[in-house]
Amino acid sequence: MSQHRTGDEADCDVLRLVLSEGVRSTLSTLLAAALILPDSGNVEEWVPDHPWGDLAAFQREVYFPLHGQRSASAKPTGYLSHVVIAAGDVEPIRAVIDGLAESISGGVPWRALTETERAAVERSLTELGVRFES
Repeated sequence: MSQHRTGDEADCDVLRLVLSEGVRSTLSTLLAAALILPDSGNVEEWVPDHPWGDLAAFQREVYFPLHGQRSASAKPTGYLSHVVIAAGDVEPIRAVIDGLAESISGGVPWRALTETERAAVERSLTELGVRFES
């Protein structure tokens, strides 16, 4: 589905996401917010009112693949973009997305990114074509 693996050894070292335009925008917005959020910052001040956009599409195209799952539901339609995440960046990106979800729900206060998470987010934003100041 959103996660494609081939027999090539090099491809085993990456996670390929196929993103619809809306999910790409949502992922870009969330990662950019995570990059600038201060420790114990109020996440709601930094993310949109409906941070996940189309939640089912976000889960299918980003969340499930980051958690090593394949979705059997509908494939993304319309304009699609391919985003490659290095295998070493999957865990930090997953932690950032999970941390945002917990903080948005009010479960835990936001904690600033670790150096590893920051580097993974910066690489992912670059892959997404988002310009940012480091």
